[in-house]
Amino acid sequence: MGLAIGCAVMPRDFNRRQTAVALAAFVALANAPDWPLPGWGHDRYDVSHSIFVTIAGVAIAAVVATFLLRRTTYFRWRLIVGGAVAWLSHLLLDTLYDGRKGLAMFWPVSDARVSLPIPCFRTMQLSPLVSAHNASVFAIEAIVYGGILGIVLFGRQWVERRRCATSRSV
Repeated sequence: MGLAIGCAVMPRDFNRRQTAVALAAFVALANAPDWPLPGWGHDRYDVSHSIFVTIAGVAIAAVVATFLLRRTTYFRWRLIVGGAVAWLSHLLLDTLYDGRKGLAMFWPVSDARVSLPIPCFRTMQLSPLVSAHNASVFAIEAIVYGGILGIVLFGRQWVERRRCATSRSV
C-alpha cells in the first residue's frame, strides 16, 4: 500500500532516482509496524500497532524528515503527509486479516483489540514457508494491492492527460 500512496503523491518533477528513493521510503514507512525491532511488539500486535505509538512515530519521522530534507529537492509537504498516511494505513490493513487476534490499537490505554476480518485476507504460515496456503495469500494480496496500485497509476495518467489538454486549449 505504501507504493500506491507514494505514487499518488509523487511530484511530477522528480527524476527517476528521486522517484525510486521516495517510493522506497514509502514502502519502508508502510511496513514500519512490522520491523523486527527489540521491544517493538510486532508478534503481539500491541506496541508497534498502537495508534498512539504510530502517531508519535509519524510525528517524529515528519519532524526529522522536515529538518533533514527542507533544503533538498525531496522536501515537499505532500510527501511528508503521504508518508504519514502510508504508515497509518498499516494499522487499518492489519485489522482486515482473518485469523488474527486483533490489534491492540489503543495500547497502553486499553487492552481491547480491533479486528475487522475479511475472509479472503489470510495470514501467512511460517512453517512450511513454501505452501499452497502462502501462495494463495500472495496471490490475493497481489490482486488486491496490485489493483489499487493500478487504479492510482491510471488516475495519475488521467489527471496528467487532462492537465496537458487544458494547457493546450488555453
